[in-house]
Order: sequence, then C-alpha cells, then structure tokens
Amino acid sequence: MVRIPGGEARGDMEGLAGMQPLTLADFHLDRHEVTNRQYKRFVDAGGYTRREFWTDAIVRDGRSLAWKDAMALLTDKTARAGPATWEAGDIPRGQEDFPVSGLSWYEASAYARFIGKSLPTLYHWNLAAGTNTAPTSRWAARSQRKAQRAAAAAPA
Repeated sequence: MVRIPGGEARGDMEGLAGMQPLTLADFHLDRHEVTNRQYKRFVDAGGYTRREFWTDAIVRDGRSLAWKDAMALLTDKTARAGPATWEAGDIPRGQEDFPVSGLSWYEASAYARFIGKSLPTLYHWNLAAGTNTAPTSRWAARSQRKAQRAAAAAPA
C-alpha cells in the first residue's frame, strides 16, 4: 500500500458538476490492482453467499433488488457466481495474475470488505492521481465556467 497525504480534495469529473471540495486525512491505496488469483479467494470462501460483505443495497433501474435477485445477476459466463469474464467459476487459463475484470461496483465493494478494506471515493482518486487542482478536462473546465457565470448572474 502507498500512503497518500491528505488535503483538500475536489470531486471534479465529467457529469458530476457541483461537487463541493472535501478535506481528507492521510490514507492508503493499494499499489497494484486486485488480480484474478486474489479475487478467487473471495469466490472460493463463499463471498457471493456471505451477506456480511454485501452491505450496500444493490440497485438496478432505480430500484433495490432482493438479495436472491441481485446475486442471480452477478454471475460468470456459465451462470456461476463470479466475475462476468470467468467461466465455470474459474479464472481464464493463463490470467491468474491479470487484474480481475468483469465486476460491478457492488462486487468490488464486497471484495474490499472481505479483505478488510474499502473502495476509494472519487475524492480519494483525484487526490492520489494529482488531478485535484484543476478541472480534469476541457469539458469540466467549460462546465465550471458556465456554472460560475450562472451563479454570478443569479439574483441575490
């Protein structure tokens, strides 16, 4: 893990205008992505059947899903619990040390709980990536200028 010095973090990202800055304490991020081999430990330990790792409501089309219905969606190519890129509950041959893919945010969050961690927020990512001091794209800069003009023109 790498220690990231805290500070004021911005939530700039295309499509998320208006997020207020947030002050973060120092935090740690893993240096490398989670591999298929690491994620397999979660699957083999019954991670998809242990509700204690799934603390967030799983939402689809604006409604929370029942546990059984949600788990029925989180399957591999052969309808077994696991990443959508796996088959028969197993890692594709030769990809054991590749970053795991084919996961939803919910699966990543459950895995993080399984290993005693949590997922970073947009604020954490921006601070760690060094994209925290200015809008991250021309679109974000344009949106920020537009919002500033609208705020200045609004009656007091």
